[in-house]
Amino acid sequence: MNPSAASLPNDRQSKLKQEAAEYAVQFVQSGMVVGLGTGSTAIFATRRIAELLREGTLKNIVGFATSTFIWEQARHLGIPLMEQAMPSKIDVTIDGADEVDPNLNLIKGGGGALFREKIVAQASEREIIVVDDSKLSPCLGTKHSLPVEMSPFGWRSQLRFLELLGGRAAIRQNADGTQYVTDSGNMILDCDFGPIANRVKDAKPDFVWVGAIGLDGNLLLDAMKKIDYEPPQHFYLYPAPGPLVSLPEAKNALSVTIFEDQPPFTSNFGAAEFVKLYRERATKAGFADPSVETQAAASYTAWQILEAGVTATKSLDDKAIGAWLKANRVDTIQGKLRFNGPFNYGDDLICIKQVQNGHWVVVWPRESTAGGAKLLVS
Repeated sequence: MNPSAASLPNDRQSKLKQEAAEYAVQFVQSGMVVGLGTGSTAIFATRRIAELLREGTLKNIVGFATSTFIWEQARHLGIPLMEQAMPSKIDVTIDGADEVDPNLNLIKGGGGALFREKIVAQASEREIIVVDDSKLSPCLGTKHSLPVEMSPFGWRSQLRFLELLGGRAAIRQNADGTQYVTDSGNMILDCDFGPIANRVKDAKPDFVWVGAIGLDGNLLLDAMKKIDYEPPQHFYLYPAPGPLVSLPEAKNALSVTIFEDQPPFTSNFGAAEFVKLYRERATKAGFADPSVETQAAASYTAWQILEAGVTATKSLDDKAIGAWLKANRVDTIQGKLRFNGPFNYGDDLICIKQVQNGHWVVVWPRESTAGGAKLLVS
């Protein structure tokens, strides 16, 4: 869709878009930097902001446009605009979407500004997405293809990659048949994957691997639950271990670890004392899972390393500490760490753990397991 299509006929859909966009503008306050989204709904928000500025209801507003078209519209409407380098954060951005599922996941990019919209969204303290009922969908990919903005460099290789993922990709074109070019000089491939959530279930993978950090594993499990799919085996590189282990769907989930508060780890230097203190404080703070997790262990290990270096050199000089660390192993709760070659911290400290009976249990290597724990396979 060309952004100029933002001028819509005065029909029911247009009226709903206008009402939704103008409702969102109530979250804009004087003195704010406001991201101005691109598309047939977001344009109504831009016009309403301009109207409130003229009335004097809003003052000292600075806009940041997500496309050339919106920049021209905002300038014509009299909205002061920030330079494109974006020298400061954005307080709130009002934008639209092309499809929204019941979990508020979105497909964006129909207006052709998805790359810039993502940058603006990332820089925004608050992102408000405005849609009318025509954009609501039971599953992403049901109503709208998935736009992928890419550099013209090597685009055919990326097209093949998208097709290998099961998408039917088409180069976006203008109304006159010429190739659509974004404000950033890129092209857009509109990819039809069909209903996206169902593709995991249809593929019936033997193993699901999640390389993200934090709560993404919980969100993925929740999404798979909604499509009635349970992975036989699943691995999460750096999950939020407490929230993940509490989910019934996380049964047999796998992850990496450098420390767990169980033997033989608790025999390492300072480990028993650290585990005791951590559990006491975590329980007092109301943590659902007070057991020591990988990030806490890594942070404490860093202090042990620094303490050993400073104590040994009797210095705060980083070069002296670094030279000492290269020449000596350091006792930590993880074990003996070294810094004299590749694979710093040690060659064999990474272990594999699994959720078993509501707890993380180390299952590999054998010498790091407790009580003969073994890998469970669904």
